[in-house]
Amino acid sequence: MWDNDGTRLLREVILPRLDAHEAELRELRAVTWPVCQGILDKQTPFRNIDKKRRFLRLFDMDEIRRLVGLKARYCGTDDVSAEEELRMITVVPNQGA
Repeated sequence: MWDNDGTRLLREVILPRLDAHEAELRELRAVTWPVCQGILDKQTPFRNIDKKRRFLRLFDMDEIRRLVGLKARYCGTDDVSAEEELRMITVVPNQGA
């Protein structure tokens, strides 16, 4: 299926560049999302839980915890409030109620 040049191109060029792009996106997200959400949440804590849930649904739990923790540090929020927000984000509301 793949010739040696195609396999080499994939392994040596495409995959490392893809990995670098993912790392860059992760770093940009860690800088921008906590600050922007912190600005929005200063007036009303726990605001826009549905929007946060939609944005964070693609990430694993460790990444979600890291982003919420960064936002809490930026806002000066205590650990209990950060854990409550994390719980609200990760718990799917009952659609039938």
